[in-house]
Amino acid sequence: MVSDFDQGDTDFRLGRQDLSTAASRRTVIDGFLKSHGEPELSGADIYPVGYGMKYGTDTSRYEQFNSFWTELLEGRVKAHVHTTYRR
Repeated sequence: MVSDFDQGDTDFRLGRQDLSTAASRRTVIDGFLKSHGEPELSGADIYPVGYGMKYGTDTSRYEQFNSFWTELLEGRVKAHVHTTYRR
């Protein structure tokens, strides 16, 4: 799977969530998985493209965005995210 991880879901807007701490990200991930279900991506190879570009120079927000997706995809869903692909 190749994705920029920019989502257009009107029911869940990542940009409006508190992603500032590991605990708050856990809560957001729990809510997301409860409302949307857990994707069948265990063992899937995921290649981020244009990942987080909308955050531009907002380094702290990019780090929160990156941590959210890393914790969700690698931690919860057990997908293989190929981060070197985006470099």
